[in-house]
Amino acid sequence: MVLLSTAHTRPLNPPSASPILNADQVWAGLLLKCRRPQEFVAPIVACEVLSETEKEIVRMVEFDPSKGPMSGKVKETIDLVRGRRADFHQPKGLISNIVSSGETPTELYLTFTFDMEEADIEPGSKEEKEKIAEYDASGIKAVDHSIKVIREMVVKGEI
Repeated sequence: MVLLSTAHTRPLNPPSASPILNADQVWAGLLLKCRRPQEFVAPIVACEVLSETEKEIVRMVEFDPSKGPMSGKVKETIDLVRGRRADFHQPKGLISNIVSSGETPTELYLTFTFDMEEADIEPGSKEEKEKIAEYDASGIKAVDHSIKVIREMVVKGEI
């Protein structure tokens, strides 16, 4: 067994970005991502929210195995830290979506971290390197696509 850990950070408002996103808009987008992840994460094909409070969402998501390293139905408990962080607890590990800030109100960043246990993979093996590469590729795409979807929702007035 091995614990795979990767992280991917992107600026929310690079120089070419339009419109400029504020922290409240990004958090609203992340809450929508918790409820409707299939709009944000290509490998997720279905989601059912089982329960929701101000601090936690429990959902059942279904992954398309042809689109990433995860597959099948997975129950997730999402811990919400208002305005800053959503921690997605899964049987295999933890995925976090973190909003961080820089020196100005519009200097914002979105980071996705993945800490996943892989029972059938040995540390230092070729399979470990391949699985990390899979998580890296899908993680980068997930951050970039999530930012794109949040920005599109702001433009459409949905956020």
